[in-house]
Amino acid sequence: MPLRIYLLRGLSFLVQPLGGAFYDPVPPITNFLIKLPSLLALLATVVLLFVWSRRWRGTAGATLIAALYALAPPVWMNAAWWGQVDVLLTLPMLAAIVLLDQARGRWSWFCWGLGLLIKPQAVILAPLMYVATLRRHGCRGLAEGGGILASMLIAAATPIVLASQGPGLYQAAAGSVGRFPVVTNRAYNLWYLVAQDRPVSDIANYVGVLSYRTIGLLLVGVVALLVLLALWRRPDSLMRAKCAAVLALAFFVLPTQIHERYAFFALPFLLLVAAAHRSLLLPFFVLCTTATINNLGAIGGFWPDAQDWIRAGLLPLIVAWTNIVVLVALVGHMLWMASRTGGKKT
Repeated sequence: MPLRIYLLRGLSFLVQPLGGAFYDPVPPITNFLIKLPSLLALLATVVLLFVWSRRWRGTAGATLIAALYALAPPVWMNAAWWGQVDVLLTLPMLAAIVLLDQARGRWSWFCWGLGLLIKPQAVILAPLMYVATLRRHGCRGLAEGGGILASMLIAAATPIVLASQGPGLYQAAAGSVGRFPVVTNRAYNLWYLVAQDRPVSDIANYVGVLSYRTIGLLLVGVVALLVLLALWRRPDSLMRAKCAAVLALAFFVLPTQIHERYAFFALPFLLLVAAAHRSLLLPFFVLCTTATINNLGAIGGFWPDAQDWIRAGLLPLIVAWTNIVVLVALVGHMLWMASRTGGKKT
């Protein structure tokens, strides 16, 4: 996606002056520069979580919330060890939730646009951004936010299109769906219970004329509808954070083709809510554990002996069921929060 291209292009000018190279074996400095945006985003997210948490907690409590994210094993496995960009993507997604009450949501839509320009997975916030903006700022706020988003996407894509790389850009965006047409791409989720380690095509019919892929999308649609209803009733900042956590976990548990590392996305949103509702630390710790097991069981490069042990037993099935139970519990808690009126500062 465009923003990642521009970031990598800018960092590439530092490789050779710092003694790096672009060829195998890749020197440590090149690896470091590739991971640098995610590491900086991790630090910025820690600060954001601390500032947010100070609305409900003292300095010690806010520090604990921020530290939990900084020390979470799935976070470091994703960013520092593996070099994925999901931690980089999380920063603008969190900022979109936090800033929606400011400037009629314009900064929020700007941050969401940055997320979409990093990875298409930021689209999971689309239902939330639409209804929360409409409820908080009306049609005018929605039009302004949509205009900002469209302008950002056009401005970022234009240089790439002018360089005759439009097809590649289209593939980067649209190709994120259908690139791995199996029911699960090593994710211990709903579809792992169906296929486990078997390479089952997700376009095969599962119930009547409904394919695995269609059923997964319908289930995500049901959760998105519940999110819309909850936000319409209560569009404050805590509810937005809770709905974002639900959408992020539903994105991991319910669709087909999901990678193991996407369990990570729900964690920072849960910490936003845990700043005010301490009970949300329980699903955070549970998902930290299941995400760590999923990464270790799916990717042998982390800890080969652990991968063999995890895959030889029932642990992947237990993790998959646990993730489903947590999702159901979070949806229930979201609907309960939506039914409440008044309460703490939001």
